[in-house]
Amino acid sequence: MTFRCWQLAVKCEQATPEAQHEMLHEAWEAIGPSMRPSPDRAGRFGNMMDAAAYESAAIELMPAGWRIDFLRQDLPEKPTVKVDLTSGPHEARGKGSTVALAIAAASLRAWTV
Repeated sequence: MTFRCWQLAVKCEQATPEAQHEMLHEAWEAIGPSMRPSPDRAGRFGNMMDAAAYESAAIELMPAGWRIDFLRQDLPEKPTVKVDLTSGPHEARGKGSTVALAIAAASLRAWTV
């Protein structure tokens, strides 16, 4: 799972906003089995994806106990979102063309810590 998560994190960081639906589904398939003890998360993720609430869906990808510590969006020429997730002394970083993709990239990396 570790190598797959790192590969997907890079793909999320390179994806366009139009690809975020597909990328979030790929991330869920990669890390979803690790989270499946909580069927509520699967339901929330699916509901958020159905509603195109991609930022909320991406938050469901975060490991339990992790939080968003830093979020910055650079504008306007080439929008890039940067996010840091933390859990105690651990940190995972991500960036992307949307908030959802940045959170997904950081979440994928957090699962490998």
